[in-house]
Parts: sequence; C-alpha cells; structure tokens
Amino acid sequence: MNIVLLDDHILFSNGINNLLSTKLKGSIVESYSSIKSLRARKKGLSNIDILISDLELVDEDIFDFFTQLRSYHEKIPILVVSMHNKLPVIKKCLEFNVEGYILKDDTVDIVNIVNIILNGGIFYSDKVKDTLKIESNTVCKITPREEEIIMLISKGKSKSDILAQLFISSNTYKTHKKNIFRKLDINSLNELMKYYYDNYI
Repeated sequence: MNIVLLDDHILFSNGINNLLSTKLKGSIVESYSSIKSLRARKKGLSNIDILISDLELVDEDIFDFFTQLRSYHEKIPILVVSMHNKLPVIKKCLEFNVEGYILKDDTVDIVNIVNIILNGGIFYSDKVKDTLKIESNTVCKITPREEEIIMLISKGKSKSDILAQLFISSNTYKTHKKNIFRKLDINSLNELMKYYYDNYI
C-alpha cells in the first residue's frame, strides 16, 4: 500500500509518517512538503492508494491540485488533515468529493480513519460535521460563481484575468461583483479580502 503525505509542517508530517509506518505493516509511507515535489515523484501519481493532505501550502493552491488529481486520478481517495474548520473550506472539499476531513487538533485515530477510507468509507470528524451544520445566511447566499470571483480577486487577479479564466463578459463580472458587495454588506476590496481570509484561509 502506497500512502502519500502532503504537508509542509515537517515535524507533524514525520509524526504521522512514523505512526502509519508502524501501525500499517507493509505500507510504504512517503512525505512531501510541496505540490511541486510531489509532482516530481518518480513513480508518478497513479499508484497512490491514499493521499493525506494539508490544505495550506506556501505559494501553492491545493484546490488547483485537487482539480487536476480528480481529472486524471479520480479514484485516489483524499484525506484532508487541516487546522481550518471553516464552512466554505469544508464545503469546497465536499465539491471535490474528498473522502475524509479531520482537524489537526482532533482526538481521533488516524490509522483507523485511513483504513475506513481505504475500504471505501467516508470520515468527517465530529467537529467538522458540526461546522457543516451551521446555518450561515451569508455563506448560503454566495453562489459558487461568486465564490470563484471572491477567491480570484483576493489572490490579486486582474479583471481581465478573471474574465478570461471564467469566460464571462465585463458586464457579467460587474454584476457579480455588485451582488457580492451587497450580500456581504461591504464597500471596498479591503473588506472583501478580509472576508476571504476570515472564511477561506
């Protein structure tokens, strides 16, 4: 069994690596600190049995990587281990059909969770499921397209870049932006970026 860890917190990653290597006899556990280094894996990605991944990597977009992974290796299960217990982030993982989501401060048996997922199961920790139950009027009002625009603006993309990437017209962009500001009750890009970092990062 090939288990791949993707996390740039080396001490945490080493701890998980040692635990899984000890408890799951015969497994090969590999650790990578960046998407770039994982892409350079000599064996490629196709023979990975499970990917255990953090969501926040320096100067890298994990959801772009998940998009590509699902496009070419959709059967590889993903277990997210993150410090972020935020509704929009968890919902984004659900959009990618991520099989597992636990928090770094959860008191759970990761070995058991890995076995559950490898056997076709789904595991979201109790804390994560509690967050999913939150009825947030603000978040529910924001459409998936508006979420994309919020993320792109907050990452410093220009208007022309956003129009090209999302294949929308200038008028459509203006309408989305106006609706975003109205729904979030904000008046500036600084407020929009604060919303993004409070809810998505």
